[in-house]
Amino acid sequence: MTTEEKPPNVEFIRVGDDQGRGGLYNTLVPGGFDRAAVLLPVVGINPDAGHLFRLRDAWVEKDGTGRLFVHVYTRVGGGNRDDYAAVITKLRSLPDYVRDADDSFDATYASFWFRVSEQFTADLAEYASDPVDTGRRWQKILAVFGGAS
Repeated sequence: MTTEEKPPNVEFIRVGDDQGRGGLYNTLVPGGFDRAAVLLPVVGINPDAGHLFRLRDAWVEKDGTGRLFVHVYTRVGGGNRDDYAAVITKLRSLPDYVRDADDSFDATYASFWFRVSEQFTADLAEYASDPVDTGRRWQKILAVFGGAS
C-alpha cells in the first residue's frame, strides 16, 4: 500500500491512544504500536482515524494450511467488553474479521483475528509466525519476574 492509498475509513481507531503508554504489556513486549501501524491498514482499519480500542499489539500469524491472519491484541476483553461494545461491533463488521476471544491468562485482554487478503499475502508471508498463545506469553514474561509459572 502506498502512502497515497488509504484504507477504508473505519473512523474509530488511533494508534497510541491510552496516552501512548500501552500499560505493562507494551513495556514488556515493545514494538506493538509500530507493528500495528503497519498491519491495521492491511485489514481495513485506518490507524489515524478516531478512537482506539485499547490496542496493545498486532502481528501476522499463519495457520496449518499456510493461510495468513493479522492477530490484533487489545485490552477490551472480559469486563472491559461492555465499555467497548460499539467498537467491538465495528471490528466484527469488517470484511476480513474472522473471530475474537478473551485472553486465557488475563481476560481483560482480547484478540481479534482478520484474514490477510491475497493482495498482501506475498508481502507479509515472511513475517508470519505460528499462532501465538498470548496467555502462555504472559506466563513466560511474568515467570522471569517470579510472578507466574
